[in-house]
Amino acid sequence: MNLKVPASLRDKLREAADQNHRSMTAELIDRVSRSFGEEPFEDRVFSLEERVDMLESFLQRAYPDHF
Repeated sequence: MNLKVPASLRDKLREAADQNHRSMTAELIDRVSRSFGEEPFEDRVFSLEERVDMLESFLQRAYPDHF
């Protein structure tokens, strides 16, 4: 997908991406996703980390000899 945007908008996007430590593509995807009411990227990652932690706790209780 090629997208033509004004240079000033591209510069703002680049600056925001740098501040958020992600690529311009990731920044753009996050911002567009949020504009459609989707969960922000950071929340999805945090939610995934919580799920992994819960699964690990369950496995440690269920199989204590393996941890």
